[in-house]
Amino acid sequence: MKHKLLFVDDEKNILLAIRRHFRQKYEIYLASSGIEALELLEKEEPIDVLITDYFMPMMNGITLIKKTNESFPNTKCILLSGNTEILNTIEDNESIIYFKSLSKPCSSFELENNIQLALSQ
Repeated sequence: MKHKLLFVDDEKNILLAIRRHFRQKYEIYLASSGIEALELLEKEEPIDVLITDYFMPMMNGITLIKKTNESFPNTKCILLSGNTEILNTIEDNESIIYFKSLSKPCSSFELENNIQLALSQ
């Protein structure tokens, strides 16, 4: 049985590339917004790992992760952002609510390693 991953990004090309790269190893779900991601989490529970971009319209990645933690506490969360200053600020000011934060662009090797680490916990 494949582990379920949910990738959330408002850039469709990124989501399509992610699907192509990871679809043979994992069951992949894609969402282009936080609202869509929460609907998928509800519908496809349990999702093992949520990987979300920080910058998205209407709901940023931290808000999505907080809502995910409240309703789906067994889902591990990975936050991606192209702005490392934001990641550092979030890590300094937020309680630890996600498994890992990674800078974008992130290599598929680095992402895969962190997904495996999240799944092993």
